[in-house]
Amino acid sequence: MADAPDGFIKTTVPLPALHGWQCKPGNNLFVAERGAVAFEVPANWVIRHDQKQTLTIHDQPPPSDSARISLTVFHLPPVRGGWKQLALEKMLLEACEVRAPKKKAGKRPAALVIHREPRTDVELIWTEKEPWKDPESGRLIRCRQILARARLVQCLITFDVYEDAADRFEQAWHDLLSTLKLAIPRDLTGRVGN
Repeated sequence: MADAPDGFIKTTVPLPALHGWQCKPGNNLFVAERGAVAFEVPANWVIRHDQKQTLTIHDQPPPSDSARISLTVFHLPPVRGGWKQLALEKMLLEACEVRAPKKKAGKRPAALVIHREPRTDVELIWTEKEPWKDPESGRLIRCRQILARARLVQCLITFDVYEDAADRFEQAWHDLLSTLKLAIPRDLTGRVGN
């Protein structure tokens, strides 16, 4: 984080030589809440915090950015029968419906297509919304959202990119999707465990 927002203290902790953290060349490994959520991002991207519950990672410092990843982490209480009783698809569709911009009369929004990623370690779905216009620049924004859940951790990740720059960031999207891990506690040495 280049500039720590009010109420946060930026601390840099050098990793030991044999730290064990690994990722694809050209990427950095982003880890939130000691392993609650982890994924790879391009090495030159910058992290910001909006002083709410959402953390954002940008390809360049705003307002010069063209792509942004937003992350919100939820810690779920244990429930009888497990959380699989509440379908991720239903939650994502309802969340998208509530946040959808109001359309002009007669124009119905396109139905969202939910993609399920076949993973054994995490329940993971994603969708792509209709492009929407950035109120500041007038450029169209492509928005993809991931909802994932594993071992009492759930996260919502939004990947926003300007439509005219989307091809440049397709690899960043695939790296995020393929490397996403949830609820794997790690220490500073990279070892799994509390």
